[in-house]
Amino acid sequence: YKSIKANLFSKNISISGVEWSLKKHGTILGKVDVKKVLLSGKPGKLINAKFYRAVVVNLNAKAPEELMNKPILTIEEGSFQLEKNDGKTDSKFTAQRILINEKIFGVGKKSKKIKTVLQNIIKLNKPIAVKISTVSDENTEEFAIKEYKIDWKDNIETKYSLELNNIDIKGLKKAAENLKKENPNPLAILNYMSKIYQVKPELLKIEIKNRGLITRLVGYLAKEQRTSKENLIKQLSLYLSKTPFKAFSKPIIIFAKGKKNELKIKFVNFNHFSVGDIIQKMQTEPLYSLFEINVSN
Repeated sequence: YKSIKANLFSKNISISGVEWSLKKHGTILGKVDVKKVLLSGKPGKLINAKFYRAVVVNLNAKAPEELMNKPILTIEEGSFQLEKNDGKTDSKFTAQRILINEKIFGVGKKSKKIKTVLQNIIKLNKPIAVKISTVSDENTEEFAIKEYKIDWKDNIETKYSLELNNIDIKGLKKAAENLKKENPNPLAILNYMSKIYQVKPELLKIEIKNRGLITRLVGYLAKEQRTSKENLIKQLSLYLSKTPFKAFSKPIIIFAKGKKNELKIKFVNFNHFSVGDIIQKMQTEPLYSLFEINVSN
């Protein structure tokens, strides 16, 4: 960092010109430059961090030359909060106005068709907002992603929540640390997988909101196939009628038509199967039969 200031009255610390290196097995892949970070909280209990103007710069030698030492994305501002209390940990993260460098997708070198999709259908120049909220409890062996939302302006908004039970949080963290080594011990891999197999995914909720992307995509596909939007929707309806998800085709079709801009999907593990149970049962039963599934608008 370039400078650091502590304010005894507001009880915060301001750090300017912060730089983080992004490494994998000792190899530098990039860096994060942050204009300013404002810290507050209580050591060991609560951390509050607000950051302003973060830039992720590519330093991967294997990346295309035009991306070398160039920004991959920028974040105008964001915040992070971590609170710990008697084995329970709450974390919250937000990032506002994330902008992606369009050169990552090689827009200039791709075919005209792909370039049209990337520039006109998917509006890469539109800002993205991210919000993540999690809670874990080592005592009850529960972990939940309360909210994971990505809002891509004028494109699409996706949000999901996930509840996990029977998770050895301490053991899983330790096993994950062992896997980060350059040459992890095979026993460490087995230990990590055994802990994953014990986890019970109880509930998954997914919400998708069309902010314009689905409408543009349907119109583009209809034009490419030289048909109407109506015929394209009929093709989708016919396809769904031949799949196990035909019972949910109505809300999916309504969403594709643009009559409703929201699609909600919920998976309930009513038998409380563990990941290991699910993998074993998938050998004789289809995955969708193991959950209670609901799809609506």
